[in-house]
Amino acid sequence: MADISQWRKTLLTLPDTSFFELVRNYLGEVQTPFNKQSLLDRLQAFLKRPTTQEAMIASIDEDDARFLSAVQFLDGPIREQLLSFLGTEYTRLEIQNRLLNLQDRLLVFPDAETDRLHINPVLEPVLSERIIGPSVLFPRTPVEREPEGEPWLTDTLLAAVFSLLMEQPLSFRADGRLKKRDANRLSDTAPLLLADDGRPLELVRHALSTLGLVEDDGTDMKLIVDPWRDFARLSTPGRLATTWAAAAGIGAEAGCVLQTTLASVATGYALRDSHLLQLMEVAAIECGTAGTGDSLQPDAARSGAAGGAGQRSGAAAESGPEDAAAAGILEALCELGVFFGSGDNRYAPRAAARSSLVSDGAKGGVGTAGGVGAGGGDGAEAAGSDASPAGVVTPSYQLTITPAAGLGQTLPAVAAAELLRYDRYCEYEIRRDAVVRAFRAGFRGTEITAALEELHHAPLPQNVAFSISTWGDEYERLELLDGVVLLVDESHAPMLEHSPHLAPFLRRRLGPGAFLLSRAEEREWRQALGDAGVGAVPEVKTVGAAETPQLRAHRFREPRRVAPPGTGADTGGGAGGAAGAGAGTREAHEEALLAAADGAALGDEQRREVRRRIERRLIVVPEQITRAVVPRDVPEARGLDYVGKVRLIEQALSRGTDYLEIVERGSGGGPQRLFLRPTRLDKRSTNLLLYGETVGEGREVSVRVDKIGLVRLVRGTLFVR
Repeated sequence: MADISQWRKTLLTLPDTSFFELVRNYLGEVQTPFNKQSLLDRLQAFLKRPTTQEAMIASIDEDDARFLSAVQFLDGPIREQLLSFLGTEYTRLEIQNRLLNLQDRLLVFPDAETDRLHINPVLEPVLSERIIGPSVLFPRTPVEREPEGEPWLTDTLLAAVFSLLMEQPLSFRADGRLKKRDANRLSDTAPLLLADDGRPLELVRHALSTLGLVEDDGTDMKLIVDPWRDFARLSTPGRLATTWAAAAGIGAEAGCVLQTTLASVATGYALRDSHLLQLMEVAAIECGTAGTGDSLQPDAARSGAAGGAGQRSGAAAESGPEDAAAAGILEALCELGVFFGSGDNRYAPRAAARSSLVSDGAKGGVGTAGGVGAGGGDGAEAAGSDASPAGVVTPSYQLTITPAAGLGQTLPAVAAAELLRYDRYCEYEIRRDAVVRAFRAGFRGTEITAALEELHHAPLPQNVAFSISTWGDEYERLELLDGVVLLVDESHAPMLEHSPHLAPFLRRRLGPGAFLLSRAEEREWRQALGDAGVGAVPEVKTVGAAETPQLRAHRFREPRRVAPPGTGADTGGGAGGAAGAGAGTREAHEEALLAAADGAALGDEQRREVRRRIERRLIVVPEQITRAVVPRDVPEARGLDYVGKVRLIEQALSRGTDYLEIVERGSGGGPQRLFLRPTRLDKRSTNLLLYGETVGEGREVSVRVDKIGLVRLVRGTLFVR
């Protein structure tokens, strides 16, 4: 919350013409001599009066309340941040005009130093009590009944997919469908992935590719084992949030966004799609996964995950592919069982999904007065402490995994087993070839045995333990090493072996005059060989088939835990509603002011200007209707009025703070609308050229004045800086 000194400083930095126009609008004629501080004292006292505050509250409509709530909710946003946040509901021009109007009405102000927007601190207490708050920004509706369903992309499914890919990659046709052999394999082992024409497999594939857990060239999806180990070390809530966010197309490091969003929405209530996306936008900023002012961007492979999830209805879906893709995020989250649609473009979190990601310690939620519901634990793997085992191993080498098993427990175990059937209780078989594959992937026999015993909650059956130990001994009789073999004449071997330059790079002595070097350190050991006295270092000779490229493992970070934005008890807007005293009261208040203006002793021009200011809600009490109000210039020029267009452009340039709405004839003959801040008018050429920057995008454009069909001055503000 800004303090009054910031507000006063901003007003004092206004140009004199703007400062006095603002003061005249609210206080009437300025008497000389004057003192700016004294005028600000009077203006502050005027805004503190109960009659003024009641009149200003009566003038606030639903859109005003949403904008004011957004400014408060984002805690001092810059304009670009508001443009991004409110862009799903309003056009850039609507947002800009609304903000200028709210500044004119002294409801918000831009900080003089940072240009961040704040609620007027003189009015914020009464606005927070009567008008604004999270429930205005994110209005909720109760959900009568949650439909059946729960998240299906769980640790047990991830373990099953890991086992399947350990056995062999999945191969796809050019159209993205599985080849027949693999389709038959999944039909026998994990038919869930083939439901809905393969949509679950599509989501899983997108998640694993996004997270770097597989190498997917479009034809084959191959397992990359190392990042799975890192991935399995995440807490269960962190891992599920990361997986769901990646599957839905939010991003590889957006688990915090999903956790924070779910913590902010109360169980049993639904939000509109645009409001839910706004909440995710704020969560992305809070979590540090979006730059200041950045919008929530679907990841680059969006078409692979949510692209087939359907289209969002309403104006936002018509705005462009970015909005359609953002809507696809919500559809994908519904397909994953994280949210569900409740009609009228509203979505609510599933209780099971929310409790899986949100801990008991979280507080509040949008529009809640208490906690966020049942928590899902502190994120640790909890199955090991349960009374019942998370898995069962039988003497017939059968392994059963229960839903209580976390991926961290099961990864070494399922690496050494082949999936027989994925279901709520998953069936595997421990086989020699599967155990050998696990050894090749870097899992040790002791690691596999320990994982199986932890799942089993008891020592393994003797025959199973003996077999794993025996297969391990057999495997370790041979060792295959990847690297560069250095062969040295025996007469020179001792000199190189004991060279202080080369010794750090000799990874293993293979025999007399034979040493193993790392490929990754070739530049370093070549330099070391030269320093050790080798005059000419030969090139490495390739033996056998070409090497398989080594993929760098993706390193996972636990999603940040941040406080849910806008949580806590209902404050503001909840009782009074977004429209303040109601539309009827606003209309009655405006009609009373218009009647007072008609009855005042004003000239025609004065009366028109007063009525215009009443309609724009710059005049809120009758005493503002005064001769001190100065008529403003005609705000637009169109058609053949070339001189009028030039005059408006020059007027905007002279003030330095006005905006122009331009409609020009495009190259195809159709109209093109631009909203820009003018920067200069080039008069050197035959045709005058207007240069400016588009609002929001900051793109520099130039327009020939003779091609302009309409110039509209969109200053619309007393608050010129």
